[in-house]
Amino acid sequence: PAENKPLNPSYMDVYEKNILKLDALSRGLGAKAVFASQPAGTCRFEGSTVLQQDATSFDCVSLAYLNRVAADVTKRNDIPFIDIASLITLKRPAEMYDYIHANEQGAELIGALFAAQLPKVVDLSIVSSDSL
Repeated sequence: PAENKPLNPSYMDVYEKNILKLDALSRGLGAKAVFASQPAGTCRFEGSTVLQQDATSFDCVSLAYLNRVAADVTKRNDIPFIDIASLITLKRPAEMYDYIHANEQGAELIGALFAAQLPKVVDLSIVSSDSL
């Protein structure tokens, strides 16, 4: 497996700070943010470890590192997180426009996985049907 080191560590610091800002903004609005890892076309992950990468695709190692930063910061700060990247590998072109952006079919798969995992990270009994 590929070693998970970022290409530009300063981006990772900004990414972590932005996750915390988004969570604080959500809480300020009375909402609960739920973050998720990002799956990619030819990248196959187990947690934050890259198991498969097509040499012609974009850098899966950087994406894996971003996913790991998101998982770590959310865990440290008790923010809900769903590791979508370890649950699915999207196929190109059937489920992706390119190596990072899901098309309609890919988005439906991600959405279904997210919805299935959501009750595991958030207490949905507090959500009223009036708020939907």
